Amino acid sequence: MDINGGKDQAISNLHQDYSSMDQRYYTIKQAASLLGVSALTLRNWDKNGKLIAYRHPMNNYRVYKKDDLDSVIKSIETNPRKSRKLHISIEEE
Repeated sequence: MDINGGKDQAISNLHQDYSSMDQRYYTIKQAASLLGVSALTLRNWDKNGKLIAYRHPMNNYRVYKKDDLDSVIKSIETNPRKSRKLHISIEEE
């Protein structure tokens, strides 16, 4: 029986469990990148109640639940806004 093989497998399983748990929450930088907005936008959305951030219990940093981010993405995909166009007219004298 290979004792180290069993230990390596247990460590691998533990790492997989931690990785999957860790991906339930995203940092503000990760969430901003995923949504294609800035971190400042996410802070404003949190302040205005559009996308609520949770706080990490150890450092009080903002973290976002994967499910909440998925909901925002789904909302964007199902309700695309019309693009805004800026019309500029130049008047000559």
